[in-house]
Amino acid sequence: MRKAYQTNLSDTEWSCLESHLPAQAANGCPRLHSLREILDTIFYVLKSGYAWRLLPHDFPTAGRPSITTSASGAWTAPSR
Repeated sequence: MRKAYQTNLSDTEWSCLESHLPAQAANGCPRLHSLREILDTIFYVLKSGYAWRLLPHDFPTAGRPSITTSASGAWTAPSR
């Protein structure tokens, strides 16, 4: 387990929020990251003002924006 950030949800806060979040769909793909970890990351970005691309290396990379700008400044999807 990684060291907690000041913006992480406490256990009490998480217990209040958890019941309001959607359950895993029976016919969907399994989640790669817990909803709590996703919310912790969102709160970190909101509080710190970090851009998604500048998140610390120990935050999950799935779900980060994949749209970039080309040399001309136009929005493009990266090649995969």
